Amino acid sequence: MKRLFLSLLAATLSLSAESQSVMTYYQCSDKYIDLRNIMETRDGNIIMNCPVFDQNNDLADLGTWLYKVSQQGEPLDSLFIEDDDMLRFLLAKNPVDENNNILVKTFRDFDNTNSSLKISFFTDNPLEIQNEIFVPLQDTIVKLDAYYLDSDNDIIVTYSASQKFYVARVGLDGTLKNKVMLPELSMNLFQYRHLGLYNDSPREYCLWGCVSDNGLIYNVIVDSTLNFVSETKFNSCYDGGSNEQIMYFNDSTYILSSFYKNTHYPYENGIHLSKFNKDNECIDMAIFIEDDFFMPFPIWAEKGADGGIYYSYVTDALGKQVAVVKMDDDFNICWKRYCLKEGPFHWGRYMIALSNGGVAVGGFDSASGPEYFMAFLLVLNDDGTSTPEMEEIVKPYIAYPNPAYDMLRLDISPDVIDQVSEISLFDISGRLVKAQQSGFGSIDISGLATGMYVMKVALDDGKVFEEKIVKK
Repeated sequence: MKRLFLSLLAATLSLSAESQSVMTYYQCSDKYIDLRNIMETRDGNIIMNCPVFDQNNDLADLGTWLYKVSQQGEPLDSLFIEDDDMLRFLLAKNPVDENNNILVKTFRDFDNTNSSLKISFFTDNPLEIQNEIFVPLQDTIVKLDAYYLDSDNDIIVTYSASQKFYVARVGLDGTLKNKVMLPELSMNLFQYRHLGLYNDSPREYCLWGCVSDNGLIYNVIVDSTLNFVSETKFNSCYDGGSNEQIMYFNDSTYILSSFYKNTHYPYENGIHLSKFNKDNECIDMAIFIEDDFFMPFPIWAEKGADGGIYYSYVTDALGKQVAVVKMDDDFNICWKRYCLKEGPFHWGRYMIALSNGGVAVGGFDSASGPEYFMAFLLVLNDDGTSTPEMEEIVKPYIAYPNPAYDMLRLDISPDVIDQVSEISLFDISGRLVKAQQSGFGSIDISGLATGMYVMKVALDDGKVFEEKIVKK
């Protein structure tokens, strides 16, 4: 399997540089490939967890690839694990043994109608399974919802079976320490989407879920013994789905990432990062709206290794751009970077803050042919800078909508906006048709003929970004 991976990587499209700023694409399978999570190894490399499906067999689970790459995008090793449940994973360094890591998922035995938690211990140099433990969860087939590795080095897991919801605590030694069936709640959750720390002292966990008929988000709190404490319904602007996430901030506040809907004028669809106190009152919010028609969706939020908050999202439902944002603790935006790629899809899935500063985002590209079945890794520096080789992909602005009819809008990163000297448009023959030296938030293109144009964004230091624009 490793020889197959390395031979496929020989045909990989790779943009790499010596400094920490790279996006690399790995053409690693002729089957449908996804990416669920990534982790940083103890020696500073990155492991990507990529499940593989067979499109010709109703997306039946085939297995998962673990890819080890450097932060510069160099492929280092791979490991294929066959026939596993690909819905949810926990991928993390083993907190009690620095010599290995853990990959946790559900093992469902359909022949004997039972379900277990499967904990795989693997080394990263080389990538190799050391040991596997199966922890019985239920004498039925369960639907796994979420995992969380807590500070006591236990795995907290939520799952549903026979229309009942459960939360369990499992030790890394394979001990099922506790399992609780939650009481029937006042809403009809179709599943818990995310699980995280709510309070450190006293220890409490929160389970995020959304209602099946309207998508409203609920926060369910359980204590350290996994007993139900409370439930809270959030107002109608917080819309659930598969991408909401809670992030513990401190013992007085937590952060929620989810969809955002404003059903009153002005009607808005977008995503948000909101800070709440422990009375579930919103005390701060950052809203990101990139397109009037296509709703963006969140990828992940993470505390930066050197402070601040990283946030990543996909700018629209077509998955064309991945945005990475660095904010301070008060949600003031330090910088934004848009990672663009010409092609059919560009789905961001997971993000981690790197121990030496910076951020890594993983995802996948897919389309109707195997030439598009690729996983990607994007690595950016803590200040948002990128190498010259990356400037065709990573830009400090986004122009939308594209195609546009009459008005082209620009969202320019705050660390760059004061450095923009001119924005100009050229037709396909290279003739300058429009130039603008101020008011860079929008460009009136209503007087231009229908067709393709090249937009150039010039900075004071002489750097110029280029992008194709379509006028309808």
